[in-house]
Amino acid sequence: QRPEQALAVLQQLAKPTSERNQPTAELLKAVAFNLLDQPQESIARLNRVEQWPPALVSQARIWQAVALTRLGKAKEAERMYGGQLMQDIMHYPNYLQQTVWLARMQAQLENGNFEGMNQSLAVLTALNAEGQLPAEVKLLQAKAAVAQENWEEAERLLGEVANDSNLPLAYQAQFSFVQFLRSRGDLSDDIAAGHLEDLRGLWRGGQLERDLLYELGHIYRNQGKVREALSRWRTLATYFPEDPAVDEVTVKMTNLFMDAFKPPYVNQMDELGVLGLCYDFRELTVTGARGDELVMDMGERLQELSLLDRAMSLFELQLGTRTDDKAVRAELGLELARLHLAAEQPKEGLDVLEQTKFSGAKDKVKQQRAEVAGQLYLLQENWTAAENAVAGIQSPEAQNIRIEVASVSYTH
Repeated sequence: QRPEQALAVLQQLAKPTSERNQPTAELLKAVAFNLLDQPQESIARLNRVEQWPPALVSQARIWQAVALTRLGKAKEAERMYGGQLMQDIMHYPNYLQQTVWLARMQAQLENGNFEGMNQSLAVLTALNAEGQLPAEVKLLQAKAAVAQENWEEAERLLGEVANDSNLPLAYQAQFSFVQFLRSRGDLSDDIAAGHLEDLRGLWRGGQLERDLLYELGHIYRNQGKVREALSRWRTLATYFPEDPAVDEVTVKMTNLFMDAFKPPYVNQMDELGVLGLCYDFRELTVTGARGDELVMDMGERLQELSLLDRAMSLFELQLGTRTDDKAVRAELGLELARLHLAAEQPKEGLDVLEQTKFSGAKDKVKQQRAEVAGQLYLLQENWTAAENAVAGIQSPEAQNIRIEVASVSYTH
């Protein structure tokens, strides 16, 4: 029951271990890593069991199933637990048998197999004939009660485990209690987030921290707290890269970042909030049309906040990634030129328009580019070029440019 010491001994024996005994050593390591709640390390020790002696293969399958359960792959794991496999663990010490049956019960819970849970519970009860059931069993029973909307039983069991002397387990129960109360509508998101953040302060690592980060991200997103949601989800993806939910969370992060610069989210951020979000999570900027749309939204918001230099940098960066699509470059160049116009930088604006011109651009884009060029020429006091830029265009903006050129000519 001391997996750390067992791993240390196995590491010392690694070199002298014969090839014949190597599978046994790897199996023991896999068991130890499972006991230490490091399922990924356990799986890594069991990736070539087909080449092992037949007597060890069934043992390896058992601990593969345990590791898969802890990695959130309950469906795959439950298929592996079978009558013969479970017979093979009867010679195990009691605590190892309990470990396997608890893992199987967890997989049954996640798959909604409540009848199977009752069968596993009967075995665990027999294994603990002389004492009380472990608190881990009560926690699984509580989660099953929640899933079946047996509120009274769920509250009783969660309350018991939340006060258990096993702190990691007690914290898991407290997390489940918060989820339970939220599901009944008895706890607001603000209060729930406060409790979950307190728990995260008390416990780091393992499945509990992963679950806390996942849940907090969803709560903050629902509250419109973009930075907090993205921060919690990014921590999850960073520290739990093998978790099955990482792909899902990454998509949610990208979508939330895409929406962050539009109402209602953007209305909840001040100048520093917008700027910080742009730079702290810029890796979430996607390529292609969605990325262009995001840059447009971000640039517009930065311009509203008079952060012209920041907005220019943003468009320049996006132009660097869109070297092949000339139509898109024409639109991005138009927005960048407008920023230079607002900053009274006519030369830079005209240079951008020249570098991004495209005869195949949309008619509306061509017209707007001509109007911005005319305004930039006015800043340079190049009246002839300004008038030529909007020749043939009958829009209020073009008319204003011609009026200004005419007024200058009249004055002189």
